[in-house]
Amino acid sequence: MAKIGLQLWTVRDALEKDFTGTLRAVAKSGYDGIEGGGTGPLNEKAYNALMKELGIENMGAHVGLGEFEGAKLEKALAYHKRLGIRYLGYSHWEKQMNAETWKRIAGPMNRVGKAAVAHGMVFQYHNHAHEFVQYGGRTALDILLGETDPRWVRSQLDVGWVTRAGQNAVTWIRKLGKRIATIHLKDTTKGPKPAWTEVGTGALPLAGVVAASKKLGIPWFVVEQDWWDIPSTTSAAISYANAKKVIG
Repeated sequence: MAKIGLQLWTVRDALEKDFTGTLRAVAKSGYDGIEGGGTGPLNEKAYNALMKELGIENMGAHVGLGEFEGAKLEKALAYHKRLGIRYLGYSHWEKQMNAETWKRIAGPMNRVGKAAVAHGMVFQYHNHAHEFVQYGGRTALDILLGETDPRWVRSQLDVGWVTRAGQNAVTWIRKLGKRIATIHLKDTTKGPKPAWTEVGTGALPLAGVVAASKKLGIPWFVVEQDWWDIPSTTSAAISYANAKKVIG
């Protein structure tokens, strides 16, 4: 059965005020895991003990390629593995981007991904909207995934950003298929001033996204919301409840 995680960026304001209390609130909401990366004010031992106490998985983290350069590679992988992290997510952005940008970063991504797989981990590319810009009839995401080895680099498809880019999330899930490792479950309103909103309350075709993902056996749906009009922990709880109704 697929699990539901929370990207901790969603509750970043609450974490700054009460790190441990916020993680307890996330677990109480029902989440199976979190996608974070750091241990906050806790040391590794205390952090891992808290995860065990709360009964949630520290399933993923978003990282930068700089963390894995040269001699830092094995150390960085070992650190994340000690925290129980299996899925490493990466996003890329430069001020001036073109088709060659996406080809250039493929080499470093393959290197990190291959090392991650050797450690029993998954290296996945997390998209935003700019990956759907076209260069010569191909989207940036098509170019990137075409230049990287599917054995080493997977996709963490952010369906909220897919929707923001004017694309159909279900179509992209079917297109990428088994290349997808996890789904970033994010919802947005439409219109001239779109806003991020709780999962199940916006334009995202949630039922279709879940059905298409389940056909592929995708193990994790990771909720994320960048901004909120209500307390972030309340927002996260609403997203979980709405997602759980559909995911089961």
